[in-house]
Amino acid sequence: MGIPDPENPLAIFYTDYYKYNRKLLEICGLWPELSRPRKIIMMILFALLMTSLIIPMGAGAIHYFHKGRIMYVVEDLIGLLYLTVASSKYFTYSVFEGRILRLYHQVGEDWRTTTDEEERKILQEYSEFARLLSIIYFVYAAIGAFYFNMSPYLPLGLDRWMPLESNESRVRIRTYHPYYFDLIDAEKYYYECYFFHGNSVVSVELLQSSFGMNWLVFLIGTVTGIALLMFDLIFSMKHPLEKMTGLVIFIGIQILIFYINWIAQKLTDSTEQIFLAACETCWYNLSVKGQKLVYFMMQKNIIPLTLTAGGIAELNFQQFASVSKTSMSYAMVILQMNDE
Repeated sequence: MGIPDPENPLAIFYTDYYKYNRKLLEICGLWPELSRPRKIIMMILFALLMTSLIIPMGAGAIHYFHKGRIMYVVEDLIGLLYLTVASSKYFTYSVFEGRILRLYHQVGEDWRTTTDEEERKILQEYSEFARLLSIIYFVYAAIGAFYFNMSPYLPLGLDRWMPLESNESRVRIRTYHPYYFDLIDAEKYYYECYFFHGNSVVSVELLQSSFGMNWLVFLIGTVTGIALLMFDLIFSMKHPLEKMTGLVIFIGIQILIFYINWIAQKLTDSTEQIFLAACETCWYNLSVKGQKLVYFMMQKNIIPLTLTAGGIAELNFQQFASVSKTSMSYAMVILQMNDE
């Protein structure tokens, strides 16, 4: 394979032998021919990325060491070693760019001055083998990076799309255990959840105490009204416009009943979801105070919150179906009484 520009010492790196290496170096901002601003920007981005990983990981190792979780410490130390080596390699490449550029020039000079067929064949064989190694290394690095970042989410996806027969959750894998000081406080999140839930319960109680009797009167009036409306629709409303008016009123009443019961059903479903979320949380990783908060939330939601009509009938989808069925039954009773 010929060299595109024999006068350019780096021209060999634009051939198939080294083009993948060159492109990767360009992506990382380490290729010597890149502009200085681009190199500086890439270096700053790399430094920020490494800092965002190394500091939380180091803090996590110290944090979990004081908590006695030695395996967490070991896993964080492994990550720290890898990141430290990667950072040192990157910055070494930047600091000694002049020396590395001389090596590139030497490679280009060797290709330019080697004219013997046997020696050139040797260069080509080793270059092709080096290209194969580079491709294998890149593919493995891409797969490893993908798995490293996605492994914490894989159990969640598998639980959703391929649930276990025992209805259990898969173990969640964490590749490292960072500690973000007070920036991300899991227990503070539980405190907020607890207080928000308490405020929600108070709001539901106010709603129940204010409208409970009104809902009871509404249900009784609805059952009676639908029964009479159906009777009137069958016997009294003869004109098509009258029947259409009665049908519109009937549909409007049904929509109103459904809407009230739908709100109550959503409240019950939300309470059950909070209870399940409290059961599935990693409460065993919390402090004693955090565990008590989760316990209180479970205790408050073990019996779902419901809205009732005067404390007699619960409002939900089942109640909606029951009201509709009862209204029709009363209409049929009135119809039979009229026939007799």
